[in-house]
Amino acid sequence: MKRMKKIVSVLLAVVMAIGMSMTTFAAALPSGNLEVDDEIYVGGLQEGDTVKFYKVLEWNDGWKPAAGFTLTNEEWDAVIGNKDKAGEISATVAGKLGAQAKKATVKYETAANEEVEPEVSGDPVTYKATVSDPEAGLYIAIITPAKSGYTYNPVFVAADYSRNSGNGMNLVAGELSYTPAAIAKLNVVTLDKTASTTEDTNEDGKPDTVAAGDTVSFNIKTVIPGFADNYTKPVFKVTDKLSTGLELKAKTEYDVAPEQIGTIKLVSPEIDVDDYTITVDSDNKGFTIAFTADYLKTVQTATNVEITYDAIVTTDAPYSVNKEDNTVTVNFSNSPDDEEGHGVLKDKTNHYTFDIDGNLWGEDEYEATEVVKIGVDKDGKEITETITLDNGKWVGALEGAEFKLYKTEAGATSETESDIYTNDLFDGTVISDASGRISIKGLDAGTYWLKETKAPDGYIKAQKPVKIEIIPTIKEIEITETVDGQEVTYKTNVLESYEVKINDVNTATYNITNTKDEITSVDKGDTEVGTPEDGEANPDGPGKIKNTQGVELPSTGGIGTTIFYVVGAILVIVAGVLLVVKKRMSNR
Repeated sequence: MKRMKKIVSVLLAVVMAIGMSMTTFAAALPSGNLEVDDEIYVGGLQEGDTVKFYKVLEWNDGWKPAAGFTLTNEEWDAVIGNKDKAGEISATVAGKLGAQAKKATVKYETAANEEVEPEVSGDPVTYKATVSDPEAGLYIAIITPAKSGYTYNPVFVAADYSRNSGNGMNLVAGELSYTPAAIAKLNVVTLDKTASTTEDTNEDGKPDTVAAGDTVSFNIKTVIPGFADNYTKPVFKVTDKLSTGLELKAKTEYDVAPEQIGTIKLVSPEIDVDDYTITVDSDNKGFTIAFTADYLKTVQTATNVEITYDAIVTTDAPYSVNKEDNTVTVNFSNSPDDEEGHGVLKDKTNHYTFDIDGNLWGEDEYEATEVVKIGVDKDGKEITETITLDNGKWVGALEGAEFKLYKTEAGATSETESDIYTNDLFDGTVISDASGRISIKGLDAGTYWLKETKAPDGYIKAQKPVKIEIIPTIKEIEITETVDGQEVTYKTNVLESYEVKINDVNTATYNITNTKDEITSVDKGDTEVGTPEDGEANPDGPGKIKNTQGVELPSTGGIGTTIFYVVGAILVIVAGVLLVVKKRMSNR
C-alpha cells in the first residue's frame, strides 16, 4: 500500500510539473461577467485593400495554437507572454506565423471601406477593415493592396476577454497584451523610366521625336520594398520590352559580363552579381532582371535600384509618322503568400519618326504630299499635262529631279558635302517620282533644307534651297489598366499632332489619335499641297518646287563660266596683239 501511495504521489508530481510548465496554455477562465471585444480592425489602409484574418491562438481552457500554427514552447512563450513589448512579435516568430498562414484557413476576410479621419489637418484620409463580433483569439492580418505599387507587412490583433465588453484593451485571463486594433505599415514601390539622346529633345528632356539610327539611352529607377520575414519566397523582377522599331544595342558595346544588357546601378547598397540574373530576349528586343528570393529576404528597408541601357531606332514602317515605344514592367510580391509577383507597376516612353511625302492612313487612306516637284512654262504657268495625286489633287508633276537634304541653309546654299543630312533610312539624296513626290524617311522633328542638284531634261533647276519644318505637339496622358485585379496607372507622352511647313508656310497639319499601344488614325487638316484655284493649276501653291522649261546654263562659278572667261581673255589678248601689229605695219 505504501508503495502504491508513492507511485500515486510521483504521478501527481509529474502531472503538476507538466501543468506548471503549461500554465500559459491552460489558465482557467476567471469568474465574472466576461465578454469578447466587440470588434477587431486594421487601420492605415487604402480604400479597397483586402485583409485576411487568420486565427493564431484560440481559447480552449487556456490559450492554445489554432489549427495550422506551430512554434516551439519558447516561441509560444514569447508570443503569449508579451506584455512588456506592447504587442510586438519578433521578426523571426512573425515570419514563421506569416508563412504558416499561407496554408491555414482564413477566419475572416474583409475590405477596407471605412474612412478614418486624419488626426492632423491636411493628412491623407485612410481606411480601416473591421470584423464585428469576432471569436476570442489572436489573429495575424495579411493585407493585399487594391492598387498597385504598395505592399504591407502583416500585423497582429486580438479579440480579448474583458470585464467591460468592448472597453477593455487587455485580456484578463492569461498573459496576452495585444490590442484589437493595429495600424499597418505601408511600403511604397515606385517606377520611373526616362530616355535621352544626343539629338535635340523637347523641353521636358525626353526624346519624344527621334530619327532612324538614333541611339536612345534609357534609365529605369525603381524601389525594392522592405519584405517582412514572413515573405518566404518574395519576387521582384524588372521586364523591359521594345517595340518593333527599337532594338537593344549590341552587347559588345557594354563594359559588363557577356550575358548582360546594360548595367545595374544601385544607389544603396551594392548588390552582388549573384543576387540577380539578366535574361535577354532572343529577338534582342527586351530583357528581364530578376532578383533572387534569398537576396530579397535580406532587404529590410526600401532599396533604390537604377538600370541603364541603350537601344537603336530601326523603324521602317510605311507611314508618314511612325511610333516606337518602350514599356517597362515591375512585378513584385504584394503579400506574403504571393510567390508569383502579382504586384505590378508600368511605365512607358514613346518615340516618333516622320516621313516627308510618306503614306498616310486612317479612314481616308492616301499618300501624303507635303512637297511636290512641278514644271512651269516660260510664262510661269503650270504645265497642263498634270498628274492626279492619291488625295484627289493634281499638279504638273515632274519626275527625275534630284535633291539633297542639308542640315543648315548655309550648307544647302553652298552644297557643302559635310552638311548633308542622312539617317539609317535615308542616304541624303532623293529623286522625285512620277507624281513629283519627294519621299524622305526616318526624320526627327526639326528644320531641314532641301536643295535641287539636278533638274529633269528640258528644265532649269530651282536655285534656292527649300526650308522644311516638322513641328510636333506632344501631350502627357494618363493610362489606367487592370492587371491581376489591381489598377495600374502611369503617365506617358504621346504625339497629339504635327505640322509641316515649307518655306515658313503651313503645308499640312496632322491630328493623331492614340491608344495606349499604338496610333489608331492620322487625319489630315484642310491645307493641301497643289490646291487648284478656280479649277486651274496654281504654280505658287504651298509645297511646290518649280522647274521652268528651258535649257539650263552652267551654274555660277562652274566650269562653263570659267571657259567663257578664259576664251574672252584670249580674244582680248589676240585683239591687242593684232592692234599692235597693225600699228607697226602702218608706221612702216
